[in-house]
Amino acid sequence: SINGSLVVDYDYQCDVTLADKMGARTTIEHVPADAPNEGLGFNHAPDGNQVHEFASRMTKTTHMCKAAATLYLKQFEAESMLNERLVAQTTYGMRLSQFSVKQCHKLDVKVLRTFLPLLTINRNSPRAMVHGPIQFGGMDIVKHESLQDQWGLHYLVQTLRWDDSTA
Repeated sequence: SINGSLVVDYDYQCDVTLADKMGARTTIEHVPADAPNEGLGFNHAPDGNQVHEFASRMTKTTHMCKAAATLYLKQFEAESMLNERLVAQTTYGMRLSQFSVKQCHKLDVKVLRTFLPLLTINRNSPRAMVHGPIQFGGMDIVKHESLQDQWGLHYLVQTLRWDDSTA
């Protein structure tokens, strides 16, 4: 009680079980604010910390790159794996992530070191050619920082159009 008013403490230290009128029960597990809550493939921590999401994304990317390196893929198979599997897996979480430039660079390095040799492209090729769009003579290989910015702006514009809050 502060100044005669009741203050409710919402910092629960136990699991909460809810039941509807039909008797169906749902348990909400207690998770600290800095621990991730995985939902729809995204590790979201209530305090906004994305270390867990980055670690998860890096693990998935590493796993995919190891698989690509050990499968002895042909060039068109490697391109298909990059564009249809790795990019699809990466772009899904980019709508919500806010990785630093350094973290995005680590993801790019992992992908480029694996897929450039499989695509018979020199690893020292200019990055403008590697990441540039096809209509301007580039290879259009994913760059995580640009992708994150693109999806983040798309989400912001969508939120503003729907007259909704972004927080």
